Amino acid sequence: MIDYSLLFTYFSAVLLFLGTPGPVTVLVVSASVKGGFRAGLATVAGTNAASLILIAISFIILQ
Repeated sequence: MIDYSLLFTYFSAVLLFLGTPGPVTVLVVSASVKGGFRAGLATVAGTNAASLILIAISFIILQ
């Protein structure tokens, strides 16, 4: 039997996490406001590169 109160709590938590900006979003917006479009774009490129590096390191460790 499905526990509907638990299911509702789960869906509420997922919606809360999807609806609030994360730290990277706040960083990109802050850089864009302070330095303009190019600074925001550079921040996006940097955070994506950092994510790829972390994924690669994780993959190497798991191997």
